[in-house]
Amino acid sequence: MQLVQNKCLNANDPVVVVDDSVIDLTITKRVYARSELKNPLLTFTSGGAFLKHMEAVQNGVEPVPALVLMDINMPELNGFETIRELRSVSDFSKIPVIVMLTNSDSDQDLERSLEVGANGFQTKDFDIARYTEFFNSLAAE
Repeated sequence: MQLVQNKCLNANDPVVVVDDSVIDLTITKRVYARSELKNPLLTFTSGGAFLKHMEAVQNGVEPVPALVLMDINMPELNGFETIRELRSVSDFSKIPVIVMLTNSDSDQDLERSLEVGANGFQTKDFDIARYTEFFNSLAAE
């Protein structure tokens, strides 16, 4: 299976979700399991934990993510700061797709997301059918 955004991805590459809300992550896991995506799902509750994982990726211990969904509003290291830090590492300047996942539909948040290196912006949608469709839209045709 390949993701539409980057057809050279290995089906074994994980989809990563970074969100400090345990409730949001629980919903995401359930929706993801119902979706057509078969990539492994990894979740992190902080930008710092995600960046630590990415050190293992850089060292070749873990595979490069196929997709990263990053919450914007997190304590300590928010989504913007996490993406900026990730993109500052040359090995990660071209991670296939990074989408900011947020409750905000602010044009300012969209612009800032793109400025720090996100490839897209998606508001959180906890209507189960629409959220499942979002994941299905990422599956290979």
